[in-house]
Amino acid sequence: MDASSSGPSGDRGPAGFLWDFPSGDAGTQLAETFIATPSIYGVAAELDGRLVGGSFITEGDPICGIGPIPVDALV
Repeated sequence: MDASSSGPSGDRGPAGFLWDFPSGDAGTQLAETFIATPSIYGVAAELDGRLVGGSFITEGDPICGIGPIPVDALV
């Protein structure tokens, strides 16, 4: 997965939900950390060849963790 992000602008995204991260840089840093961690896997969702979402799956324990789950609000 590519860790780059256009980042949030304002308090809420296009769908009206609050942003999970204070800036695009903060989200990018978290994604880069997850990508560099062997026990965390990234998955991507594409629509017509365009990236529209994704998530990370943490397999460090018997119970896996999932998230964050970014989704293009315009889809």
